[in-house]
Amino acid sequence: MNDSIAMKKAQVSISLKGASTIATDLAQIILTDGELDKICQLFELSTNLEAKLRKSWA
Repeated sequence: MNDSIAMKKAQVSISLKGASTIATDLAQIILTDGELDKICQLFELSTNLEAKLRKSWA
């Protein structure tokens, strides 16, 4: 509940499966395995996607 304001204001919010209903409802990304160990892969994936999008627009 305390995080809901921050999650609404964040550019991207991440929640874990099994978190509170409000957290999973507000999050743009939900890590379904309930672990944070994949978060580095998520950032790498998003960085690569952004680079490809910028290249395709150029």
